[in-house]
Amino acid sequence: MGNCALIKDSSAKAESIGDEQIESMKVSQTHGDPVVHTLQVLPSLLQNPKADLGELGSKMAFAYAPKVTAEAQVFARLGWTPAFSTPSYKALDDNFHGAIPGTALFHIVKGVTHKQFGMTPANTLYADSLCPDEINHEKGDLADIMKEYWGECFPMGGIGGAPFVGKTGFSAFSHHVPDDGHLVLLFGPHVAVSERGEVGKYAREGQSNESSACGAVIAAYHQCNSGHTNCADDELYDMQQAWIRRQLAPHASRISKEACPMAALAHQAYTTVHDKISNIVNTDFGNGNLVLVGGIQINMPAPYEDLFLPKMFEVRAKGKDTVDLMHTLKM
Repeated sequence: MGNCALIKDSSAKAESIGDEQIESMKVSQTHGDPVVHTLQVLPSLLQNPKADLGELGSKMAFAYAPKVTAEAQVFARLGWTPAFSTPSYKALDDNFHGAIPGTALFHIVKGVTHKQFGMTPANTLYADSLCPDEINHEKGDLADIMKEYWGECFPMGGIGGAPFVGKTGFSAFSHHVPDDGHLVLLFGPHVAVSERGEVGKYAREGQSNESSACGAVIAAYHQCNSGHTNCADDELYDMQQAWIRRQLAPHASRISKEACPMAALAHQAYTTVHDKISNIVNTDFGNGNLVLVGGIQINMPAPYEDLFLPKMFEVRAKGKDTVDLMHTLKM
């Protein structure tokens, strides 16, 4: 990830940007390569999301699409997200409206937590509760750039993204915090969107056929619909999958009737992960802040960047009111 200098005055007008410069900022076609090497677009976009995007959009090589935000036009022009006419874009807009590139989310979280709460890698510990599927942890993905910036990562998640480390695991993590320091926790399940716009399918490197993502959550859903019940061996030797089945069982029939069951399943999976997170975290570790960033990871086909649908961005501290920052991620 190339370093991008931040514009100090967020109200400052960005320099005029030509199409040639925009072209030079497009994402590398090799998945995992650095996303952007130029400070022109990204900082002004993310530090002041409404600034100068009309001017920038006028230099785009495609026509303005109705109801498409200027930010979305920039993301598409940079090659981070699919073009508006593609099946994958329609699947995203229909089922995960508001999803943003992981790089964008990282810069917003980094900027807001530093400016408003004084959080830096030196005084902050980072953890995530994400599915261990390797497609969530590739070079340049959100989990990777969060870890690279904040430092070491305390992994809390098991299959499906649920924090199976439980209260004991969170307590261990939180007690490693520097004196008067802070915690950042990124959490959520994941789902893929294929080039054809099929939700739940991903073309893995080296495989000729697409496979499921999240495989564990989708398998649990199908198991629930087929009448599978947990047995003693499941609880002993497949305990995480057994837990996912228990959470999904009351919702499987409803999900099957949705217009896009795989998308509805991803949203329900988020609810289960969120509820478990809510039951294990606390602010008893000191005077610092606990930052919770929750949502759905969306694995995209190359060359697009993986996306993240934010559903929670808040700051908690002992004895203080919770600060809701979701508005900073609305684009």
